[in-house]
Amino acid sequence: GDPFLYSSYFQIHQFLQERFPEIKIEIIPGLSAYQLALSRLQIPAVGKNQTFSVTTGEINYAMMSSFLYLSDTVVIYKINQISNLAEFELLTREFLIRKICCEIGTDQEIIQDLNQESAKQQFNYFSLILLKK
Repeated sequence: GDPFLYSSYFQIHQFLQERFPEIKIEIIPGLSAYQLALSRLQIPAVGKNQTFSVTTGEINYAMMSSFLYLSDTVVIYKINQISNLAEFELLTREFLIRKICCEIGTDQEIIQDLNQESAKQQFNYFSLILLKK
């Protein structure tokens, strides 16, 4: 993935810089999980006059509601942190594409429609949700 988009790497990076200031650390950006998911699904992130949001499942209901309303495409990382799945279901019903992407780019990669009951079992740290109106 790309450590500049969403990554816990920067916690390690800060530690390394403080502990070993003499070592030059070069960060090479990579392909983000959501970009790979969009590629696998063959859908664009945005089109003309559309909006795109990336967030985590850790945000509160009001914030989640607001940006889901304002966004045409949404990527949610850390989906295991979504506190109320029933509310989340209601908030995301207007999206035509509702996918959960698990361990994207690995041999264990799974992409499922969020409407499938088995998709709820995939809510872990290495999963993301992709929504598109």
